[in-house]
Amino acid sequence: MNMQKLLWSVLTGSVFLLVYLVYMLNSNEVNVEVVENTDLNFVLFPAAIIIAASSFLLRKYLTSKKFLDKIMKSSSDVIDDNFELERERLILKIAEMNFIPLIILLALNEAITNLGFVAALTSNDAGQIIPYAMISTMLNLMIIPNARKIEKTVSQMRSV
Repeated sequence: MNMQKLLWSVLTGSVFLLVYLVYMLNSNEVNVEVVENTDLNFVLFPAAIIIAASSFLLRKYLTSKKFLDKIMKSSSDVIDDNFELERERLILKIAEMNFIPLIILLALNEAITNLGFVAALTSNDAGQIIPYAMISTMLNLMIIPNARKIEKTVSQMRSV
């Protein structure tokens, strides 16, 4: 779980790093002719929305009853008489099964910021990155690795 939190922190921090870089690059350029690149914005923003929707839907699936039931069935071989031990194993199993999807979600969210980075650099307008970075940060905040959430999920699964 600590590795997941570290990974989340680094990739969420990179969003702010990209915003900082765009503003630094734009502040160092003096008398640069601004080129309206509206064609590129018509491609980048819808692409960012599609990526955001994909990220959101994938997160919804990973927290769905269907996915959690799949984990329960695959962990039926670890059922033990000791309920506490079984609960710990389920928590570890859920955290383990969510690690690769977490990386995928973080990469999708990072891609949104990268699109904003491209939009800002091609238009010489640092403000172009802000909506992309906000969407990416909001999506990252929705997937913060949290052991308590997993424990709550396991408790709900056991009570059903």
